[in-house]
Amino acid sequence: MNHVEARPGQQPITVVLVDDHTMMREGTRRLLEEDPDIKVIGEAQDGAEALSLCRQLRPQVIVLDIAMKHINGFGVAQAMLHDDGKIGGTPAILVLTAYDQVAYIQAMLRLGVKGYWLKSARGSEIRQAVHEVARGKRSFAPEIRRLLLDEESNTPPIPTHRSRARCPPPGCPGHAQ
Repeated sequence: MNHVEARPGQQPITVVLVDDHTMMREGTRRLLEEDPDIKVIGEAQDGAEALSLCRQLRPQVIVLDIAMKHINGFGVAQAMLHDDGKIGGTPAILVLTAYDQVAYIQAMLRLGVKGYWLKSARGSEIRQAVHEVARGKRSFAPEIRRLLLDEESNTPPIPTHRSRARCPPPGCPGHAQ
């Protein structure tokens, strides 16, 4: 089994699954619970239910989809990671989604999520990712890492001297004519 062994006497990692598709939640639960060091303690089908459930159960990790009714994954991440202590400790969030758009990934990272994986991942990869984010580490699918690196390499360098470069460049709001 591809996971980090728990130390004797250590409690399993508690997880809440948040996805609007029942089959996805059921399958993810089965895959995660193949690891005796992971315990799924709740499931939510939308963002509003997720917020209530996570405030009640206080999981260590939230496995979160993006597209859902009522409150989407961005709203859940914002509320859970910037909740001013209402849930008694900030959970680590692992996004598990079909969306691989760089703007979505960057927005979730700005909110403070620890991991971003696609639903095409293997169960063993998601189990490993849960262990990583529970330990406070970041965890990204290989294709997500590639997208982020490609985006970073396509970003023009930030000028170091305002006298050599126009900031902001001509044509952008705020540019003095």
